[in-house]
Amino acid sequence: MYAATNRRRTGRDEIRLKAKALRAAQRRLAQLQAENDWLRWQHALIAELCKGFDWFRNFKLHALLADPDAMQERSHSTSSTNSSHISFPAKSAKSDSSEQPIAPPDDPLYLFQHVFSQPAPALVKCLETVTLQELRSNYKALVCDLSLYLMQHQTGGMAAEDRPLDKLQAALIEHLRLMSEMCIANSSLVTACQLSNCETGEQLTEPPTARIRWVVERLELSQQQQCGIARGMCVFKKLLTPLLEELRQLQQQHVEECPSSSAEGSEGADELSGCSAAADTASLQYSVSGERGRVLEQQEQRSGRMQLLLHKDFFLRTWFCCYLYGQLSWVQLARMHVLMLPFYPVPYVFFKEIEAHVAERLTQRAEEQQQDSKEDEADEDGEKGEGSNDT
Repeated sequence: MYAATNRRRTGRDEIRLKAKALRAAQRRLAQLQAENDWLRWQHALIAELCKGFDWFRNFKLHALLADPDAMQERSHSTSSTNSSHISFPAKSAKSDSSEQPIAPPDDPLYLFQHVFSQPAPALVKCLETVTLQELRSNYKALVCDLSLYLMQHQTGGMAAEDRPLDKLQAALIEHLRLMSEMCIANSSLVTACQLSNCETGEQLTEPPTARIRWVVERLELSQQQQCGIARGMCVFKKLLTPLLEELRQLQQQHVEECPSSSAEGSEGADELSGCSAAADTASLQYSVSGERGRVLEQQEQRSGRMQLLLHKDFFLRTWFCCYLYGQLSWVQLARMHVLMLPFYPVPYVFFKEIEAHVAERLTQRAEEQQQDSKEDEADEDGEKGEGSNDT
């Protein structure tokens, strides 16, 4: 009797242990599948980024070698035939619904290539003379137009041949192209515009995060949109962080070597005045000039590397800005600019707020799952205790 009861209890314990191991294996499998999906998605996005580098390089090369107006025509005609270009899927030419994301899931590069394939706005031709006040005025005019087009689109009272959504898209694309070109010509002016009140002209020390949170809540982003933005921000920071760190190190080396090179020059001059022998003077001059040459060569190499990194920084920021904007619908993108007035929606800060919201939600979900796991273990312990009491 006792032996039979003991065998039954041992069997129940084994089943309980195997069930617990099975649940742990299932959780581990789900975790590995999620990690595999993330790595595949990350690889696909970076592959599109590399294609974007190739497309942008060809675009700029053709712009330098040919007439810009002719380049615009060739960019449309060759995008689908030239293997070095990334063609748009036919369905991606224009969103079927104003509520769909701008970029389709299979073409995250859509908005980036679409913006640069359009004719440049008139203001691009005089970027060197654009003032901060003109840039603010241009942005206020954009928001005024977007507000009108949004109202017309929501009421649906416009004629078919005068669709407000088309005008809204055209205005946004023109603005994105202008800001991209301004980042190349005068990035400090863009930063000043983004950190200012366009109504009063007041300069801000940091972006208005409270206003950004308020706008994010009113965009009504779907979970899929939020997830795409959070993933994109993660990849963006992974690529940008080492680039900025290398730039910081190069700048630090430049600051450290500039005083030493001038000090070496003054010491060399003092020693040179104190030397009486012609041979000693000649050898010292050669030594000082050789050292200066090496310092100048190193500075030139650093300058070239910094220039390359700055170009890469511009491309990464422009590409990811277009990617992140592409996760929104045209209406959401327009509403974002309208609701942010009199401030400018700084892309990195704006989407970082969305990323933080997603991270908070994932943390909360993980805590709930952990709590459920603890409750399951407690229930198992209770059942085990009841079984031992029965014996």
